[in-house]
Order: sequence, then C-alpha cells, then structure tokens
Amino acid sequence: LVGWHSTFMPKVLRSTEFWHKRGVNTFIARSSMIDAKPRTLANEYKDILDLGKIFDKNERAQQLVGQMQQEVNFAISHTAGYQKRPRALVLEFMGKEPTVYGEKSLAGNIVKELHGELLAEKQRAIGLEQVVELDPDVIFLVVTEFNYGHEQDVLDRVNKHKALKNLRCVKEGRVVALPLYAIYSSGVRTYDGIKIIAAGMYPDLYKEK
Repeated sequence: LVGWHSTFMPKVLRSTEFWHKRGVNTFIARSSMIDAKPRTLANEYKDILDLGKIFDKNERAQQLVGQMQQEVNFAISHTAGYQKRPRALVLEFMGKEPTVYGEKSLAGNIVKELHGELLAEKQRAIGLEQVVELDPDVIFLVVTEFNYGHEQDVLDRVNKHKALKNLRCVKEGRVVALPLYAIYSSGVRTYDGIKIIAAGMYPDLYKEK
C-alpha cells in the first residue's frame, strides 16, 4: 500500500502496523509526514527512486528523476546571465488572509532551486496590502482539488480584486494557477510543478521552448 501519512489514520485505512501484521507492506510519501519540513525536490526524488526499487523499475524511476533534474538545469542554465532574479509569491486563498507557501514548502523549494527570490518566505499568511507593497514579478495561486477545472475562478480572485488588479504582474498576465497535486507530496507529478513554476518565472524562455 502506497499513500500519504493521512492514509494510515484509524478512520481511513488503519495503521501501518495493522497491515504489516497481515503481511502487507506499506510506503508513506516522505513529504506527507506531519514533521516533514522542509519539503524538497530531493525528497520527491527519493520517493520515486525508492518506489523504483520496490517495484523493480529502477531504470524508469531514474529516468523520471533525470527528466525533472534536466528541466531544472535547463531553466537555471539558460537564465544564468539574468541580472535580476524573478520575485515570486506563492499563495492559496483560504481563511481571512491568503496562506503563503514559504521556504519550507515544496513550491517554495522549487522557486529557490530555479534561482528565484521567494517572497514572504517566512510567513504563514499575508495581507493584501503587503502583496501590493511587495509587487511580485509573478504570483502563483495554488488550486486545490475542490477547484480543479475552475482555475479561472481562482485566478480572478487576484485579477479582478479591487486592491490587486493594478499590480504589475496582473497587467502582464503573470498570475499563474498551480495545482496542489503538482506541489504537495507530488511524486511523479512534481515534473508538472517544476514546469509550471519555471514557465511562470521565465515566460520568455518558455515561449521559445
């Protein structure tokens, strides 16, 4: 059984010990653990390679990890001469104030691995006034499973907001939908997260690709 930490809770599939006693092995994705901070690309790579060993698919696992690493290397190598690093803010609208995906999140780690500046990286939440003050080059809006297929509605919360619609990144069309499946315990879908964030940070580079 392969799952998140929450998969093996009493009211879901029961504990790993329950399954082990019945001869069923278990694998918990590293970044889904409650104390798994920071969440990093390195941990996603490890999960993929470990699953490759478990299922005797080492070559395929290495290929998938290599593809992700190649995408990261493509972005940073082709932007090495940039004097100004893109300033990125990763947000999710929930509660009274937007939640910030900071330095300990996988999304934040990807921004940094791609040599971007992660704004508000030590905060858990942010006020709209501060978003305006920060004036990010790009805003990534996390789209959860409840809004898959309705990404434009999520984007409009920034694009059409009275306080935010005049931001430079809004006017330049650099408010980007970022699905949760690509940046939280994402496994093979981490590749999607890398490409979305890289293209949002370096739009000119990816227009040519």
